[in-house]
Amino acid sequence: MKRVFDKGKHENPYYSTFTALKDVNFRLKKGESIGIIGRNGSGKSTLLQILAGTLQPSTGSANTDGRVAALLELGSGFNTEFSGRENIYLYASILGIKKKEIDRIYQDIVDFSELEKFIDQPLKTYSSGMTIRLAFSVRIHLDPEILIIDEALAVGDFYFVQKCTRFIKDFIKDKTLVLVTHDLSSVQNLCERCLWLKDGIVEYDGSPKDAVERYLAHYHTNLPEEATPDQDEINEQKNSSVPTAADIEVEKFDQRDRVPIHTIANEWEVLLLNEPSDSFGTGEGSVESCTLEDTEGRQLVGIVGGEIVRLKIKARASVEIHAPILGFNLKDRHGQYIFGDNTYLNTRNEQLSIAAGKTITASFEFRMPILHPGEYAFAVAFAKGTQESHIQIQWVHEALLIRSESPVTHQGLCGVPMHKITTEIN
Repeated sequence: MKRVFDKGKHENPYYSTFTALKDVNFRLKKGESIGIIGRNGSGKSTLLQILAGTLQPSTGSANTDGRVAALLELGSGFNTEFSGRENIYLYASILGIKKKEIDRIYQDIVDFSELEKFIDQPLKTYSSGMTIRLAFSVRIHLDPEILIIDEALAVGDFYFVQKCTRFIKDFIKDKTLVLVTHDLSSVQNLCERCLWLKDGIVEYDGSPKDAVERYLAHYHTNLPEEATPDQDEINEQKNSSVPTAADIEVEKFDQRDRVPIHTIANEWEVLLLNEPSDSFGTGEGSVESCTLEDTEGRQLVGIVGGEIVRLKIKARASVEIHAPILGFNLKDRHGQYIFGDNTYLNTRNEQLSIAAGKTITASFEFRMPILHPGEYAFAVAFAKGTQESHIQIQWVHEALLIRSESPVTHQGLCGVPMHKITTEIN
């Protein structure tokens, strides 16, 4: 113990000083959204803790103007022995919110989190996904002016991440967002400015597009020695079986058959949540079903990429509807649209009408792009009017969930099946 405290008498103390951030200076205006990127250990989380007020800088200062809501470490600000209900009141009271105000917003918090059945259970019985649901819901309903997020949504399920992304997009219209994430597409999708931290120093501060390009260029051209493949590794990869687009076309059914078939992936009754926030429209009709099939009419769950699929959307009119349109968008986990289409151009000269009580079905047949492995959702819409001017009868945010099982690597949001790739050295 003496050696621990009497470090001056010894050449090798039991600790060393580490500076996490150096000369980090920036000003964030009201209504501005900023993403912070960098490798692990670059100082991102330390910076967020300073901005949130949970950590004091050894030199310098951080000033915020407005109520701050911070999602840092999972469950931070909560007591795991308390129930979800008790933690709502505990966290809000710490921020100085009076009980009367908490009572007013309590049900909104529970409804957004979708944890009504578990709200009186101890937090220690919650999964990580349930904990982040509660944490996010509490913070956003305390009317923050600055929202700080540190990779918190990485553990959320697909639907809740979609709901949070929609909230964030609405939030940043007039309030401030500070986002730390390793998902570079999220930074470009949600932020108008990006800070790249490298070893605690601001390497770049500017547009997300430029920041991401510089960040990737730096680390893709400065690989550590252990990350550089030697000739044995190259030969091993050369001799390994890497599927091509042609292989996918032949093996697509085998790949798909190995994906577990769960009803939540293709049953509309489960996927269509009975929440106003998950769909909107005039109420003059409704989308009844949305299914994804192969060319033989078999419903799909797993998608390899490159195969021809058929998306069917069925809607019912409650009143007579003129010039109906059915359409879809495919989006990723963070709400970024991959592609979409609708029936307008095919039917604009037909003067279609649907009588009250009748249904309309649209079938879209296309070759599926090659998606990164993971979950995706089809948003579907039933509208009336024209391509440029239309009214949404019902828009469903997550009508159908699919799971990509692509074995092929690619760049960007998605890839396209290559018919042929050749190389020639002269």
